[in-house]
Amino acid sequence: MSGVLQQPGFLRLFLSNLVSQVGNKVHRIALLALVNELYGLVWTGLLISAQLFSRVILGPLLGPFVDRNDRRLIMLYSDLVCAALVALIPLLGIRSLGALIVLTVLVAATDALRYPALNSAVADLVPESSLDQANSLLLLTNRVAEIGFVALAGLLVAGVGFAPAFYIDAFSYLVSALYLLRLPALKPKPSPRRRYLTALLEGFRPLWHNRTLRYSVSSITVAALFGSAEAVLGYVLAVEVLKIGVQGFGVMEALTAAGALLGFLWVPRITRRMARERLFLLALMAFGLVYASMGAFPHPIWVGMASFLFGVANAGFIVPMRSILQLAAPADQRGRILGTFISLTDAGQIGGASLGAGLAAGLGVTGAVMFCGLAVTAVAVGVVLLGGGSPTRPPPHHGKNLNPAYRLTTYNGCGGRIPMNLQKLMKEAQKAQRKAAEVQERLGAMTVVGSASGVVEVTANGHGLIQAVKIKPEAVDPQDLEALEDLLLVAIQDAQRKAQELSEKEMGRELGGIGSMLGGMF
Repeated sequence: MSGVLQQPGFLRLFLSNLVSQVGNKVHRIALLALVNELYGLVWTGLLISAQLFSRVILGPLLGPFVDRNDRRLIMLYSDLVCAALVALIPLLGIRSLGALIVLTVLVAATDALRYPALNSAVADLVPESSLDQANSLLLLTNRVAEIGFVALAGLLVAGVGFAPAFYIDAFSYLVSALYLLRLPALKPKPSPRRRYLTALLEGFRPLWHNRTLRYSVSSITVAALFGSAEAVLGYVLAVEVLKIGVQGFGVMEALTAAGALLGFLWVPRITRRMARERLFLLALMAFGLVYASMGAFPHPIWVGMASFLFGVANAGFIVPMRSILQLAAPADQRGRILGTFISLTDAGQIGGASLGAGLAAGLGVTGAVMFCGLAVTAVAVGVVLLGGGSPTRPPPHHGKNLNPAYRLTTYNGCGGRIPMNLQKLMKEAQKAQRKAAEVQERLGAMTVVGSASGVVEVTANGHGLIQAVKIKPEAVDPQDLEALEDLLLVAIQDAQRKAQELSEKEMGRELGGIGSMLGGMF
């Protein structure tokens, strides 16, 4: 997984996110302690709800802005604005509840803007082959920050008070912004300017018309609804059913976190051998079954083991889910689709807490846990039955209509093997060879253009050989040559990927199902 960190652009994005996440954990604990101490538990709950509702509402609304502007600058300015807002909390929020609510909602709004920009930038900075590694590392960063710094944040707030904790968070945003300064420009490709409302509605269209996006987003939203009920049901299960108390619930959460860490390390290895769509649905099924088993077998030892597996399965569907969205979403609509995605999952989490309490009252705690787990599994099974688990780009060797020259055997009615006519086989092979040679000649004359943020273009022929490089003046900064190197690397990788796709397409057109295999051999 460390290989993706050797790409300078992604490394800076990773470090920026790491510092920002650490600051966020300090901010969260300081905010909860501040509101609870000054204004009471009711306002604490209301403030958390206001943050979540802000993300739910603003995620889709800010999507067109992300797609129209440089994603690097969006993240950079978001960090700077957050630094200023967080620094104002100890100055104004302590004196006025209204000011505290406004500042908190504005921080949540900038977060709703930063999330789609960050996840869109990942797909711009790394090739498709490294996308799962990149997403795993970012999610791993979030989990490590949660495990390692929430407790430290509590100690910090208890030791030095609210104000220094908020200032530390503000400083972390500034450090994050410094890393983002070294990123290359991530400008969208030029596209016709439309009214904002029209562009907003366009972002919803692929979520229905694109089968991959439709099935993925709908299944993960339902999973968020039932899965988030675990936050309520897990605590009640530990305290009232298992009789292991708050400490036992803490152990369950720690085991879930440990399983998630293992899952984030494991998933990139699996996606090398399995299509992301299949892994996503299999992990979602396993997540639901493990979840249901906690209610079916409420024994402390099994629940502990299930908590660990719960975390592994959770990572198993979250990582490929992000990669699927980044690849299936049109590049010029990625911010809108990712913004809508996080809005729907946040809405599911809000509803999950109420759902868990309601089901526990009607079915009992164990019955509610079983129902929620089986509901998640049922959603995944339903998507499979509807054909939603098929990979959007199947591996080349999975083609069904192989050219007859490559069917070495056939079968008689009794199941016995009968060798094909050798002479016919040789003729077919020679014919395929001639066609392949013709395709190779055509590919040498064809060209593709790879680009990076619209300021660097690399032209290659159909064999992937670089023929020309075009660099716009705004891409050249004598003080930051590393940024130009990053842009060149991204443009070259984009051109070579397009050349590979062109080769597979041309070979497939002439030679049938084996064309995609031959395309990668020349």
